[in-house]
Amino acid sequence: MAVYQFNTNSVDCPVCKSSTQFRSTSANLKVCGICNTAMERLEGGGLAKILALQVFKSEAPFGILQIGTQGVFSKRSFEIIGCLHCDFDDYFSNRYTILWPDATTGLLVETLGFYSMYEKITSDFPSRLPTVKNVPVGTELIEILLGKQFTVFDKSRCNKVFLEGEVFSLDTDGAFSTIELGQLNGDRLELVELDKSFYELYQLTYVGLFELSLTNLHKIDNNKKALLCAKCGKRITILLPQQSQHCVCSNCNSWNEIIQGKELKSNKKNFADYNFDIPVGTKGTINGIEYQVTGAVVKNEVGSADVFWREYTLYDVLTGYAFLAEYNGHWSFLKEVKLNCPWPAHKEEIYFDNEHYVLFNNYSSKITSAAGEFFTSLNTADIIAREYVSPPEMYVAENAGGKDITWYKASHINNNTVFEGMGLIDKTMPTQHGVGPLQLMKFHINLALLFRMCGIIGLVFLGMQVFFEFNAKQEILYQNTFNIPDSLLSRGLTTLSFEIKQASSNLQFLMSAPVDNNWLQLSASLVNDRTGAEYNFEKGVEYYHGYTEGENWTEGERDAEVVLSSLPAGMYHLNIFPSTQSGLAEIQFSVTVVSDVPMWRNFFIILLMVALYPLVVWWRTQTFEKKRWNNSAYNPYQKDSE
Repeated sequence: MAVYQFNTNSVDCPVCKSSTQFRSTSANLKVCGICNTAMERLEGGGLAKILALQVFKSEAPFGILQIGTQGVFSKRSFEIIGCLHCDFDDYFSNRYTILWPDATTGLLVETLGFYSMYEKITSDFPSRLPTVKNVPVGTELIEILLGKQFTVFDKSRCNKVFLEGEVFSLDTDGAFSTIELGQLNGDRLELVELDKSFYELYQLTYVGLFELSLTNLHKIDNNKKALLCAKCGKRITILLPQQSQHCVCSNCNSWNEIIQGKELKSNKKNFADYNFDIPVGTKGTINGIEYQVTGAVVKNEVGSADVFWREYTLYDVLTGYAFLAEYNGHWSFLKEVKLNCPWPAHKEEIYFDNEHYVLFNNYSSKITSAAGEFFTSLNTADIIAREYVSPPEMYVAENAGGKDITWYKASHINNNTVFEGMGLIDKTMPTQHGVGPLQLMKFHINLALLFRMCGIIGLVFLGMQVFFEFNAKQEILYQNTFNIPDSLLSRGLTTLSFEIKQASSNLQFLMSAPVDNNWLQLSASLVNDRTGAEYNFEKGVEYYHGYTEGENWTEGERDAEVVLSSLPAGMYHLNIFPSTQSGLAEIQFSVTVVSDVPMWRNFFIILLMVALYPLVVWWRTQTFEKKRWNNSAYNPYQKDSE
């Protein structure tokens, strides 16, 4: 990162003349340890000049990082030696200067709980850097690295910085602009404009605190501060004076701006009073993280007076901010995510991690009631939100008036989990109405996975059926053709005995008769010669034909079959009693008995049973989803019915 290399690490403070030692060979700004003067060392001779930068004088640092905190990144150890605490338009950001083992400096940046390592890089098209600020947020692409197209995600202006410790920075007046850019599924960059003629370009690597193996962290104390409401003069307790920029008076419900964590300024707006289910200041555990509720709002969808919901701002010093949202008694947990995805202006579906998300809502909102404190403005009129659902998850894209694009990932959370986690077991939960946008159906089953599993099961049974088909013996045990005079029909007939050799076998009885405009019915009994056990069945054939209205027609078949299964081994014979219409001199038919035949009927029964369950689940899911999408202007079921 460094561009300076100084010959000496010792300078004399331009105010108190005391000797000040720099630990880095490249850091150029430092706070004098004797008189707290912000100074910049000059090249050669140990000289320094006074800077107009404000010095950070708080007893407690911003968050858990402090001068002396050590860590590891990319197998290299580092130590924090200083920080520029930056007051941007809409948030605070801390730009920590870190010292590498070779005495050069690096940059670790924290913004609203997100941490990123910065590596200074050079643009392949430096002449394009001044034009980046003219690129609209989230819509157009610009190439500043060879072969890579970037989207602008955020434009911010730092109006004031507070210097702490020893840092490297080319900014010496505390005012600069930043533009964050992203390449779809690729790099994340930040362009810093120090003045109209000088730019710095950094490549960002977002990291979790636990990835940095940090030691010597600041022990979080109670940093609450009491400030006076600018309208009514009542005391307001600010939980996070170093992060929050706005608050609402608990006495008069007026909106106050927090000026540098020290005083309040009236925004000349009052919010309606509201009794929130989770009081501001409540501490509890959600998803294994202990949060504190720092703010709560009621939002109303612009243009839909009856559509409103509640949002709670959560804060944890390790992971930053998160949100709980409640609509019609249904809860969701939201967390900002760093996605390099442009503004999905006209997309009705998007894909993340091979998951399909469908547009559920597109809206602007206004805050009607509020309590607590917030790191962003309470004016949300210029924010457009687009929600894409794949229950129980959702991605939300917010476009803040063309200034920045923010993505959130939301997940459904059970209302009992919320109230138990926040220690509000005795409090009455909001009543649930309808189906929530992220709510899962009771006994939910992933339909796509279920259909795949049933398809696999069907293929397995088909393979087994084909195997049995090819390996079935299909042995003929008995075959005969009978010619019976009509006068002997009532006596019936008995066949010769035949043997079933397998312990459990199936038999196929094939019947054929040359009937012509006639029918034949056989009532038969398969009798075990030894035990006398009988297996009865009936089967008939009929065949008719004729000529009617100029067309030949036929009806029926001259062949039929019956299958008996699970028959024990042994000797058997058939008792057959044929019948037909009277007037025939003789009846002719043939009977064939075949052992070990493939039974496709069982396969289709199994296939029907396998298919029945997913069909029931599909029907339940369709019914449930129709109720969910009744709350959406993008209801696909309405489109299907039109």
